[in-house]
Amino acid sequence: MYRKLLVVSLALSLVIGVFASGLWAQQYGGVFRIASTGDPTTLDMLVTTASDTRDPGKHVFETLFTVDAAGYPIPFLVDSYEWRNGNTVLHLELRRGILFHDGDEMTSADVVACLNRWGQYSGNGKLVFAHVESVTAVDDYTVDILFTDVFPPTLRLLAEDSYGCTIVPAGIAEQYGGQPIAPEDYIGTGPYRFNEWIPAVHISLVRFDDYLPRAEPADGMGGARIAYFDEIQYIPVPEAATRLAGLEVGEFDIVMRISADDFPLVEAMSNAVPITYVEPGYNLIIFNTKSKLVGDPVLRQALQAALDVEPILVSAYGSEDFFDATGNFYAEGNPLYTTAGLEYYDQADVARAQELAAQAGYAGEPIRYMTTTQYPAHYDQGIIILRQWAKAGFNVDFQVMDYAALKTRRSDPDLWEAFFTPFGYRVDPSAQAFLNPKWGGWWDTSDKRANYEVLLNSFDENERIEAWKNIQRLIYEEVPYIMIGWHLYTGAIATKVKDFSNSIRPFAWNAWFGED
Repeated sequence: MYRKLLVVSLALSLVIGVFASGLWAQQYGGVFRIASTGDPTTLDMLVTTASDTRDPGKHVFETLFTVDAAGYPIPFLVDSYEWRNGNTVLHLELRRGILFHDGDEMTSADVVACLNRWGQYSGNGKLVFAHVESVTAVDDYTVDILFTDVFPPTLRLLAEDSYGCTIVPAGIAEQYGGQPIAPEDYIGTGPYRFNEWIPAVHISLVRFDDYLPRAEPADGMGGARIAYFDEIQYIPVPEAATRLAGLEVGEFDIVMRISADDFPLVEAMSNAVPITYVEPGYNLIIFNTKSKLVGDPVLRQALQAALDVEPILVSAYGSEDFFDATGNFYAEGNPLYTTAGLEYYDQADVARAQELAAQAGYAGEPIRYMTTTQYPAHYDQGIIILRQWAKAGFNVDFQVMDYAALKTRRSDPDLWEAFFTPFGYRVDPSAQAFLNPKWGGWWDTSDKRANYEVLLNSFDENERIEAWKNIQRLIYEEVPYIMIGWHLYTGAIATKVKDFSNSIRPFAWNAWFGED
């Protein structure tokens, strides 16, 4: 009990310090109502990359590292760290006084169990633990990760919340293994604790009064996390028009994933404004490289050649203010920027597509393309893709389903040939799920594998830059995916909401209600 009172006292002292520093305008209280696009399948971020899991989940579960405003890894539940023994030992000093939502203190035993769960069952964790010999609790607040060989992307992968190394009590980590944690065991360390989940109604998170924020100012997802709202509710509303109508009458405080065409409607509202999330994302068609049909790279080259990207992007985003028809994965000025392979981007060449299809022996077999109306941008672009492929003579079986079903089906290579999904920007390409050969699509050719290994294993930045350039070239030559272009995520928020982070990974800590 003494330790718990001490933690509460420290937390209150920090809050008082924040107010004393000049941030006195923030106010506590209220229910922050988020109109989401649908129910997730779980809040356990270790087992999925889905944004509908990550958005609420990150308020409940936290990671050892996170990313700052520039996207670089920084300590979070770790107080300090050090690479030792020629970068083969990662020494972690944990923060003290961190409480789980059940009142128990986080110790090294919990962290070791969670690291081992992550390494065995998470896509990102498996990448790291292919190089890990053991994880050891040195004492109650110290953990050593012993590597068999150096693995440079470790901190970046530990900082990811998708497929994240979320920290839960050791017993829960050991009980669930590779299975999603059940709602009754959603026990994390975050500024909000899980309250209830009524499917098709809401997910309710309430302030964790014993939360101990970091002392540093907020920086991206790092630094101090203050829970100003009494409660956060994620309310599934699949129809965009219904979400916007609810925002206008004050039923919701923020609406996720609206069309750029809806911006004028929001701009006409007296109580809300549109927002564009600051980080762009990639629009990709993912091919099933295990498929008997599109497992042939020549047929994938044919499908790539047929596409004219601008009408596809316009169908979802309207104005060029909300998309960029570019095929490079990193912008000019970034060391990873390259034009490798871009001669195959945006070909809009029906004749070449037909020639390549004939070369592949394509005889009109149905190409099963999965999409969802849960995210209108997915469906809208799919309609134009369908038309362009049909014009080039491809027989597309256009399968529309809810997103949960799509995520389930994409893990079975017998059920599909292609699907569409966006990906968020990553500072380091090794953190991109679509490069993981175990992720849906299963791209794993010898050339790709050789360059991917350099990304994962080299501390030499020049070597890693060259490897990424080779991978972008291979994406266009082997066509495991088709890059449609860059998009900007859009939404709308009530004017009474202050200090909300318009990140591609939006979060509600540090936000609060003020005057409209």
